[in-house]
Amino acid sequence: MESMDTIRKELKEVRYYYANREMFDQAAKDVGENEIIKTVNRYNAAVQKAPVKLYALYIGLYVGNRTQEALAQDMNFSPDYIYRQHRKLLRFLQGEIKR
Repeated sequence: MESMDTIRKELKEVRYYYANREMFDQAAKDVGENEIIKTVNRYNAAVQKAPVKLYALYIGLYVGNRTQEALAQDMNFSPDYIYRQHRKLLRFLQGEIKR
């Protein structure tokens, strides 16, 4: 099982990838795919099994590159609720991600 620190580190890389997706897509044509693509695919496959609220949270935070506070406002939830849901998402992913 992955450590929570590893999950957080990899999710930061997933967020970075989606924030710069166009650059990565162009670079893949010129240079080849970066290893981050494997990580992104692993997390995307895992989150497809998540309950719908955790799935939406993943999309908002990591694919949509929003902060927890901004997502709380966008989704009309309290920041504390999003924080608690994020912890559930991390635990879910920790259980699903296998090397």
